[in-house]
Amino acid sequence: MTVFAAVSPFDRLRRTYEADTRCTSCGSEDASGWTVRASGRSVRYERECLSCGARERREIRLPA
Repeated sequence: MTVFAAVSPFDRLRRTYEADTRCTSCGSEDASGWTVRASGRSVRYERECLSCGARERREIRLPA
């Protein structure tokens, strides 16, 4: 019998974001990992490029 670890939808989404390591501003492969912040009905994913300092943000708003 195979047992699968429970993975939340937010963890799956973070893994999808982490698959893209290239900075959208300078093209460097040095972008740091995504951090996640939840507040009320929104979830914000952020990362900062270690080369140029650009910040990338993606926000998910949950339905009421």
